[in-house]
Amino acid sequence: GHAPRGPTEVMVDGDTAKKHKLKIGDELRTIAVTGDIRAKISGIASFTVTNPGAAIVYLDTATAQKHLLGAPDVFTQVLVTAESGVSDTQLKKNVAAALDGSAAYKLQTQQEAADANKDSMG
Repeated sequence: GHAPRGPTEVMVDGDTAKKHKLKIGDELRTIAVTGDIRAKISGIASFTVTNPGAAIVYLDTATAQKHLLGAPDVFTQVLVTAESGVSDTQLKKNVAAALDGSAAYKLQTQQEAADANKDSMG
């Protein structure tokens, strides 16, 4: 399979596919605030760690923005990689400065994000 390539394709996690006997090519109905999304399964995702039990559906960026976020050019997460020699702490400061220190954004280093994810899993 492959990642979704437009509004007619989705990818699901392996646990969900197994539990519901889903396979590539099956149609999947996903309910979103903006309405139902009907698309064919284009791929099955696998993880290197155990899925905590959530059903995960992947959409391409434009479809997710339209149906889940309600507008183009809207993102819920952006990952930034530093140049060699720039620490995570300095990168976080640089990004904050580029965003004018806006409180509208939650900035985390890689370690802070890992710690937060670990804490949320218990």
